[in-house]
Amino acid sequence: MDLQSKLLDYARRQDDRLRHLNQQRYDFLAAVSHELNTPLASMKVAIEMLRQTGLSPDRQETYLNILEQEWRREKNLVENLLMLQRIGTQQKDMHVQGIDLNELLDEFQQLFDRKWEDKGLQCCIQLSRPMLKLDSDEDSLRRIIAELLNNAGKYSNPDTMVICQVEEVVRREIPHIVLTMTNIGPGIPPEDLPYIFDPFCRQEGATRQAVPGTGLGLALVKGLVQLLRGEIDVSCRVLPGTGSSEISFTLALPQTLHSFS
Repeated sequence: MDLQSKLLDYARRQDDRLRHLNQQRYDFLAAVSHELNTPLASMKVAIEMLRQTGLSPDRQETYLNILEQEWRREKNLVENLLMLQRIGTQQKDMHVQGIDLNELLDEFQQLFDRKWEDKGLQCCIQLSRPMLKLDSDEDSLRRIIAELLNNAGKYSNPDTMVICQVEEVVRREIPHIVLTMTNIGPGIPPEDLPYIFDPFCRQEGATRQAVPGTGLGLALVKGLVQLLRGEIDVSCRVLPGTGSSEISFTLALPQTLHSFS
């Protein structure tokens, strides 16, 4: 291939990338608009109902619960946007401390088993040995695990299992904790895999299937993982004859951050 052909090919690839980014931004703005307006509409209705005279205590409690739920939804969206901004400017505070992974993951298992009960999902934790610990920022680690579990729950088939495997490995002569979270679901289109951690990316069909979210969760995960000097990757394997896929997120974190300070 001569120089002119290489330049044209490079220009075409850059143009395709730019169109993809523009589409992601459009989808992101549409998702944010929906996520902002939907709670506001629900809160407006609840307020109007609460203004009615003679409302029974039970009905008052119902509408107050709606207000609280939708307020929390709005608050979470704003917090996600602010967190993404802080990560991008390296302004997030870090507090390195010892973390008992067994205890932390057991807490998440109980929480998400209850949360997923209606969908028939189960969370299964598999640790390579009983006492796994690391020195890291617990707030960031909790956010990463919660986002990965939330994502797995959204895109898992009903009555399946989300498996979280944890082991110790040595990477580039540095001890790491590797956590692999696997679920069974519709899968991720191959063309979407390179962009899955982009800030404006949502899986194809998520909006059409009314899956809630703005596409910020995995972007936050990627940013937090980088702050913790780790790496994260995703793979998707079609399960023959099932119409489903096995999706795995693999997170590798250094066992201690103290050596990086």
